[in-house]
Amino acid sequence: VLGPPPAFGQTAGQHIKWLTYQKRKWELQNEQRQQPSVTSNNQQLSTKQKPATDGKIDTYIRRAAEHLHTRPWQIVSYEL
Repeated sequence: VLGPPPAFGQTAGQHIKWLTYQKRKWELQNEQRQQPSVTSNNQQLSTKQKPATDGKIDTYIRRAAEHLHTRPWQIVSYEL
């Protein structure tokens, strides 16, 4: 949809073009995350719910991975 990303480049103008492209890509990804998916709904229905306090490392890792994919990312700082 967006085409290939522009090169990061050496100048501030090239950096701004690259950052604008990335922001648009993130907007599209966020919109896609908001749309319900047939496969994700089927997966949610077919999986058993585990207790929230089972205290195992695999639960922690699984939840951390889910948060990486479902939570919005933000740029904290950007320096030229």
